[in-house]
Amino acid sequence: DVQTLTLFVGNNRLQLQGAIFQTKKENAKEIDPISNTVVTSGDSLELTGVEFGVAGAITDEWSINANFTYVDAEITDSTNAAAIGNQTSFVPETAASLWTTYNFTGALLGLEVGGGVTYQDDVFLNVGNTAVAPGYTTLDGLVSYSWDRFRVSLNGYNLADETYYAQVHGNRVTPGQGRTFIATLGVVY
Repeated sequence: DVQTLTLFVGNNRLQLQGAIFQTKKENAKEIDPISNTVVTSGDSLELTGVEFGVAGAITDEWSINANFTYVDAEITDSTNAAAIGNQTSFVPETAASLWTTYNFTGALLGLEVGGGVTYQDDVFLNVGNTAVAPGYTTLDGLVSYSWDRFRVSLNGYNLADETYYAQVHGNRVTPGQGRTFIATLGVVY
């Protein structure tokens, strides 16, 4: 069951949205850590949570996109009695993101700066909650300048060079990218 609400504020410049949800899953599937194949666990899962977001233009120059999610993800029944009540694998309890940009006017017309932060809580990698990928926070940024038909930009990702895991599966993790900068030149035809 999902209940959502979307509200537009100030001449449809700003969108507020929210959702309350509950999902129940019977006979869940998981990855067998030994054979690395998908197997039926027989577990029952229940996920209950809320999500809030805001997106749009605060002013003509300043825009924002922010989201927050909380999920209580629990194993409610299992053939392994010790797993009952544990957090569901691969589901962070909280996650949030914020991205904002500012487009200058006047003497700095064409200059845009932006930045953002992404947060994710710990993620368990197994039903026993004994293996965990730790939570993380990453910072990103952007500076760009546009003139005539051209745009030059510099994007920076994971500016604090945080060690984090971008993909989790089974008892395995894939590290996310370290501090990265990408410069681009664009031309509009």
